[in-house]
Amino acid sequence: MGARVTSNYFPVSGIVSLVSMTMEGQTLEVAAIGSDGVVGIETVLQAGIARWEAIASTPVEALRVSADRLRSELERSAALRRVLLQYSYGVLGQVAQAAVCHRFHTVAQRLARWLLVARERLRSDAIQMAQEAVAGLLGSPRTAVTTAAVVLQDRGAIRQRHGRTLIVDATILRALARECYETGKERAKPLG
Repeated sequence: MGARVTSNYFPVSGIVSLVSMTMEGQTLEVAAIGSDGVVGIETVLQAGIARWEAIASTPVEALRVSADRLRSELERSAALRRVLLQYSYGVLGQVAQAAVCHRFHTVAQRLARWLLVARERLRSDAIQMAQEAVAGLLGSPRTAVTTAAVVLQDRGAIRQRHGRTLIVDATILRALARECYETGKERAKPLG
């Protein structure tokens, strides 16, 4: 946090989590960027300084563009500027939704939302990620995430084994995540 943005990344695969961190080292994912987005909206917003840390939540392949080059292209192309500003607005919507979700929803609801977002970003029902890492993104203790995962598994929404989650019934996850997932989807419009 507070680092100067010198490059922007356009993921081709995987998930990049924008994570906010307390001084004590507690973390919370405030947005998830997939192959439909860009890491470094600070360049688009002419801020230059990141307010969160970008971490690869899953293996990521991305195209790198220097911030100077992107700024130059934004000045040249009104269409590119418009698309990236709309996308940036969507990311800010994800940040707002993450705050509401963290404050008002249970760990099971937040896990359901996170799994749906991960499924969408990865374009896969199989998500390879340890519960400890998911707990860090959800801002919850690992034990609470384990308990929430058992609830989701008992309801028939997921199957878990050795750091791998398989989404069996996304409808159950959507019902549990309630408005957090649908509202977040509306706000996070993909590029293009």
